[in-house]
Amino acid sequence: MPKPTLKALIIPFALAIAALAITLFAILAPSKSPQSDQFTITASNFALHDFARAITADTPVDNSLLVKPGRSTHDYDPSPEDILQIQRSDLFIYVGGESDAWIERLLDEQQISAKNTLRLLDLITPETEATALEAETEDHDSASSDYHSSDHATDIDEHIWTSPSNALQITQAIYDRLAVAQHEQITSSHRTIFAKNLKTYHAKLNALHQAFRDISHAATNRTLVFADPFPFRYFVSAYNFDYLAAFPGCSDESEASPQTVAKLIDFVNTNKSNSIFKIEHTSGQLAQTIADATGAKVYTLHSAHFITPEEFNRGLTYLDLMYSNAETLNQALSSNLDLRSLKDALK
Repeated sequence: MPKPTLKALIIPFALAIAALAITLFAILAPSKSPQSDQFTITASNFALHDFARAITADTPVDNSLLVKPGRSTHDYDPSPEDILQIQRSDLFIYVGGESDAWIERLLDEQQISAKNTLRLLDLITPETEATALEAETEDHDSASSDYHSSDHATDIDEHIWTSPSNALQITQAIYDRLAVAQHEQITSSHRTIFAKNLKTYHAKLNALHQAFRDISHAATNRTLVFADPFPFRYFVSAYNFDYLAAFPGCSDESEASPQTVAKLIDFVNTNKSNSIFKIEHTSGQLAQTIADATGAKVYTLHSAHFITPEEFNRGLTYLDLMYSNAETLNQALSSNLDLRSLKDALK
């Protein structure tokens, strides 16, 4: 059994302190009147927030992002104000993985209302996190099958939104909750707008879904070699990619052992891979080391998990990031497809 993390030991104590602070804060702060104020949605991370914004566009719904740009849910501890924000929300959307264990505790303690929450891991079949140097293939006949880690992952991968096929289910679930919401600020005309927005957004997600399928089918090499944490289990499963990962999906590691570096270099050389991948806003030092040793090129795939305040303020969206990923994979895997129709579909 894995040892409890420091965060897992600290959070219960922190939540107890926060509960006392919330009581005082709630007394002093003005309370929300659900019958007179806007319908409020709070989402735990950027991708979920962006989905909610897309479905509720051109309506009086107020959307809030809990974990602000520049921060990660993996090292996030809620403040009393954050918990109070959840309590006052008409709908709180979260994933439900290990990083959200504090939310499950608040639900167990009835500090937040279950009827006002949407847990997204309930919607899909969970995938386990990749372990270091675990290669996953559809039939285990490819060269990457020789590079499995001796350890087996048991933690659930939380990055369910990385696959547009999952995003279709997530946005449908958000709409379903809005369609039956009882609030004076949500009228039948607003529900009509929600439905129209959902149809438009689903058309764009389906365009991305088909593009990734086409890129995978046309690729000369479908193995993604990641010299970084690997938050793309749902993505590779949905689109029939293979992968080799230096670190697990939620790892905060950045330095690999000499054995890991040697195995990655050996795989790239043996399989004549032309690409090494990293994720957004990491140094890419390991990826560059392997690229220097093999002649491969470093590419960045965005998990839509961590965005900077500057990216958020200039209106970067989930669709923008997924289109960028499509362009990257199309080039890195030599699929060489014409993506102009996809770009037009996402406008």
